[in-house]
Amino acid sequence: MRELFTVAEFASILKISPSTIYRNPSRFHMFKVGGAWRANEESVEKFSQTPNNVFRLAVVGKGVTKCRSTNEGKTTGLISRLQTELELDALLAPKRKRKLSSTTTR
Repeated sequence: MRELFTVAEFASILKISPSTIYRNPSRFHMFKVGGAWRANEESVEKFSQTPNNVFRLAVVGKGVTKCRSTNEGKTTGLISRLQTELELDALLAPKRKRKLSSTTTR
């Protein structure tokens, strides 16, 4: 019989807080036995093979597909290259000081 880990044991294996696992147990490949969350060795392997969210968000263009109307290739992914550039420019742009308008009324 395979060994089942409790949330606390599984958290210590992954070196994270148990509350992190309780927030999203499916992300960590947990399953319920009775009324309690459990994991096995397969859960550890699956989680270690899952790419980190930071890396998935940084990947732009997972593949190339053809547009049906123009038959041109386009990259597909979580966020377009143009959108990434616009967001990065907005973050790195110097902040502008706004003039405060007078709010007094007569």
